Amino acid sequence: MLTFAGTPLKRIPCFIELTDYAERTRAGAFSPAVRTRKEHDAMIGEIVTRCFRPSPLRVFLRKKMPYGIDPWNDVARLSKSRPVRVAFDVGANVGQTARAFVRYFPRAEVFSFEPVPDTFDILKRKTRRLRRVKVYRIAFGDGHRKEKMYIYGKASPFNSFVRDAPFMAYSPKPATTSDVEMVTIDSFAEENGIHRIDLLKVDTEGFDIQVLRGARMLFEKKAVGFVFFEFNEITPMDNATGGVFLEMYEFLSGYGFRLVAIYTDYIKPRRNFFSVRNALFVGNPAEWTSSPRRGGA
Repeated sequence: MLTFAGTPLKRIPCFIELTDYAERTRAGAFSPAVRTRKEHDAMIGEIVTRCFRPSPLRVFLRKKMPYGIDPWNDVARLSKSRPVRVAFDVGANVGQTARAFVRYFPRAEVFSFEPVPDTFDILKRKTRRLRRVKVYRIAFGDGHRKEKMYIYGKASPFNSFVRDAPFMAYSPKPATTSDVEMVTIDSFAEENGIHRIDLLKVDTEGFDIQVLRGARMLFEKKAVGFVFFEFNEITPMDNATGGVFLEMYEFLSGYGFRLVAIYTDYIKPRRNFFSVRNALFVGNPAEWTSSPRRGGA
């Protein structure tokens, strides 16, 4: 049974009104005031607004949602003239982002990368029914070599090549280590015939700048559309490595990328105001934000 704030939806007055309106619409019994699709959408919006007015929730249509709330919705809106067709999920963990990509980008082929064997097995299992998702047990960096990875548990989102990554500096935990083979995004793309990455998401717990440096050839060719990455502070921290917005900004702005928005996941104010945020950048904005051609892209 669907509920809202513990109340079954079928008992909420506005839900009853929406259901009644939908049934009358299917039967062709439009209100005299509703003659067009635009007026129909406005009527739905009015009912929903009345429904949530007494609550602290704010409700938006996706196409009218302010930027900075939902990153994938922002990408979808900005890429109308050139829909996302290739998306890289670097640091895929157990497929949370891959599943979101499938929902938001119906034309996209999704490449998910997770180097930790136990975590990769879960990723593979959770995405096995998603035909557009391909999974790889690969680690990306700025070169080809073996690198020591610090592993904090099965499916931990904090596994990293960086021993003093920001979250571990904030909340230390014991780790095991494993030598992992590292390659670059450039070499993977070349070997797999990938000439463009429309959306590149990177979440590697303090190692993101090295991942971007391994994609220099694609950046130089202007073959990367959007970049989404996690960070903790604007400038370098005294007790941690990585998670710095400034070094990512300097790298991306050097290739003409512009900041779209920043998204805050959470903040822990009681201990040094530790925060986890994400940033979305767009490359060559004019190409992505131009009006769609008649007939679609």
